[in-house]
Amino acid sequence: MTNPKIILAATDFSPCSLVALRQAAELATKTGASLHILNVVSEKDVVQVALISSVARGEIESRAIEDSKARLKETATYVLGDIKVELHSVIDHPIDAVIKTIKKINADLLVIGTFGDGGPGRGASAFSTKCARRCPIDVLLVHADWPEKMDSVMACIDFSTYSDKVAQHAAQLATYASAKLKLVHVYSNPFESSRWAGFQHDALDDLITYKDDLLMQLNRIRQRLSNNFPNLTIESELVSGVDYTKAIVARTQKDDIGLVVIGAKGRTKLSYILLGSTTEKVLRDTNNSVLTIRH
Repeated sequence: MTNPKIILAATDFSPCSLVALRQAAELATKTGASLHILNVVSEKDVVQVALISSVARGEIESRAIEDSKARLKETATYVLGDIKVELHSVIDHPIDAVIKTIKKINADLLVIGTFGDGGPGRGASAFSTKCARRCPIDVLLVHADWPEKMDSVMACIDFSTYSDKVAQHAAQLATYASAKLKLVHVYSNPFESSRWAGFQHDALDDLITYKDDLLMQLNRIRQRLSNNFPNLTIESELVSGVDYTKAIVARTQKDDIGLVVIGAKGRTKLSYILLGSTTEKVLRDTNNSVLTIRH
């Protein structure tokens, strides 16, 4: 996501997708990227209308595309003003259309609302989660409550070979938002479980040493970032939990976090976060905007 060249924003004209559109435009302005906006007319809807209508399917499709183009133009003018954009209206399955358009325009960042016409629920919608899972590029899922003034961007660090990339992207976004950056690593503390609590005293020194080593690794990443972003406030933070996902989500829910940056995949050792599944669970459960980084 660092300095994207081509940004694709997909919209269904819902309030949340319009917030996402504004953020896409702001990023495009700050990075100099070109901005494309996509609206997909569901092929399934076209088929259903054709089944119960006397109007020929070709005419239905033509009218649907014409309406989509008109709404896109009106929305772009209303939301973005005189920012230069390229508009795309297609009839297809939504996720297929997004992936095809990404490849067609060679986009390197997709920006979408966390939820669409269905309105807010718990976490991201099924469509938004599919985009994060299937799209071959970084995906920024923008919550309707994107803060006007962001306090902190949270980077989820698992010490995989991709952690530096996650941290770099998070630092860039924090810089754009004039926010602080928090490098957060979640580690397993089995002694928080009542089953193993009695063993904590015997292993206390080892646990302290373990935590010190983790913090040292976080601070190495912090130092590397400080060299590239000298004006950025960066903090290192360890969070313990028996359940990794619950610990991450609990940390994201605190008031200081406005955006979460997380890898689409991470370490495969069972003692660490399996970020492929963890990312989807975070998207499902958090009420924050999330940037997923494709490695």
